[in-house]
Amino acid sequence: MPIAVRVAGRKGENPLDRPLCRLSPLEPIAAMFSAIAKAVNRNDSDESLEKWRKHLLSVPFEFACVNTEDERYFAALQLRENITKDYESMRVSVLMRIMDIESFLHRKEKQQAKCRQSNVPSSTPSICSWLQAARRYPRSLSTRCSHVMF
Repeated sequence: MPIAVRVAGRKGENPLDRPLCRLSPLEPIAAMFSAIAKAVNRNDSDESLEKWRKHLLSVPFEFACVNTEDERYFAALQLRENITKDYESMRVSVLMRIMDIESFLHRKEKQQAKCRQSNVPSSTPSICSWLQAARRYPRSLSTRCSHVMF
């Protein structure tokens, strides 16, 4: 799981004495169960199913002390909001992606130049056309959209 599953219990109670309430959003958990069900329905190998078993046994859990229904509701709501905030703070913008591809292309060209000099075959025979297009894109962007602030 990319995130820990947070569950709630009441203060002063042993969390194993009664069912726990899930605070984490359901979607990542449901997606994992759906993938496991597909693997079972496809009759995947025992090795594949054993990997799923190990994955299930290693899902991190966090326990939170939540005493009232109101606290539980708002804690669950905040966890969902945190995912949205994380996405917005870490997502890659189009401009960042263009610059990253430009940097990748530059490193790839250097690698291929070294390979040509030493007569060693490179890992890829030619540079992909989409990388070449990506290299041209920032220049065309600056001429067509010079009035736009990034």
